[in-house]
Amino acid sequence: MTISELRVSFRIADPIKTSRPGDHMSEMVFVAYPTDRRLCIVTSIVSYLKRTCALRGPFTGFFLTTKPPLRVASQDTLRRWTKDIMRSAGIDLNIFSPHSTRSASTRKETAKEQQKNVKKGPLDFQFP
Repeated sequence: MTISELRVSFRIADPIKTSRPGDHMSEMVFVAYPTDRRLCIVTSIVSYLKRTCALRGPFTGFFLTTKPPLRVASQDTLRRWTKDIMRSAGIDLNIFSPHSTRSASTRKETAKEQQKNVKKGPLDFQFP
């Protein structure tokens, strides 16, 4: 993990479950949102790391469990936490699952990339 004032980067060394051969997502980058620090992911990550620094010890994983014995949160724990957050936000879990959050974010990123790849037309206009 690399932290700066404007961004946080997570380097992913090993291929993840959904990686295709030859197509490995090697880094996740979160950019700061200086307009409103309460909504800024970089501010939240730095705050979380400061609050958990004394508890971390030998653990190198990002998410830690909230109840003893302290350890790196498992995939099942993260799924349960996501369900709890979705439920408390009023989302119907019979329609949406925690995995829905992944596909929604993927669709949004794909749409952003498609907009970036739009070639400039005769008026030299490009979508933001």
